[in-house]
Amino acid sequence: MRKTVTLGNKSIELECNAAVPHFCKRTFGFNPIKMFSEMEHMDDADKVEVLEKIGFIMAMAATKKLEEMHVLTEMDFERWLLGFEWDDIASEEFVSAVGDCWVSNNKQESQPKN
Repeated sequence: MRKTVTLGNKSIELECNAAVPHFCKRTFGFNPIKMFSEMEHMDDADKVEVLEKIGFIMAMAATKKLEEMHVLTEMDFERWLLGFEWDDIASEEFVSAVGDCWVSNNKQESQPKN
């Protein structure tokens, strides 16, 4: 699933695929599948932080080669954040785009045969 979101004067391409959970775990040490299921119990600041990190991975998945994805660090995330205003990266538009991209990618397309 691909989605474009505008933050300030920048358009950011997001891509959600099966590798996103793996790269979140590798880069940030958390499983986004588990985090999405726990979000209802998190405060808003923690939710935004998690969605920013997942959004970063999605943005990198849309623009980087596989080899580059394997060497991402928290410093790369912080460097990426420096390119945005706080209001943009913590905006409802961005966090909703990340959530929508995740949900759209994880919808079950087929029905079980049982």
